Amino acid sequence: MGYYELYKMGTLFLGDDPQTCSVPYWGRDDRDGSDISIRDTWSREPGKTLTWVRPLGLNYLMCKFPCLHNVSWDDLNRAGFVEGKVIKLNGWQYRCRMPGGYDIDNPFYLGEWNDCVRFAGGSNKLWEWKGNAFWSADKPYSESPYAIISPKHTALPTKVNSEFTYIRRIDVGFRPLL
Repeated sequence: MGYYELYKMGTLFLGDDPQTCSVPYWGRDDRDGSDISIRDTWSREPGKTLTWVRPLGLNYLMCKFPCLHNVSWDDLNRAGFVEGKVIKLNGWQYRCRMPGGYDIDNPFYLGEWNDCVRFAGGSNKLWEWKGNAFWSADKPYSESPYAIISPKHTALPTKVNSEFTYIRRIDVGFRPLL
């Protein structure tokens, strides 16, 4: 059993439209990710508020679930979430990005995700990982056409997978980290 705190704050936006949690990135074929953002909590509808987990002992918050599906790594990169971008939630500034920490020498390690599971526990009820793979900020090497994705059938990787950076799959999404 792990130890953690939950925080409710922020809303995923596509353009100027607040989204419900864990939405698919459907829409026009010309979307390039530039319309993806996380902004202050949309107070008019509580179902649009994101839930964040802060494992005790770690200095970051990870979204409880992938908040956006059917989005490519390239879309998220164009939106600024590979390197990270500064956002403001409830008066506090955060650097919002995709989790990283892939180690090419250890195919069972996804850095920040493994740390979160180790500190907070790997319960699907907590992390909603079952069937919900997510993009890592990492590539196997810098010029790779592939990016690393998490497993979708277990909390911790039994092996790390990769996918072309331009691919959009309904079972791979964006799990932001603050």
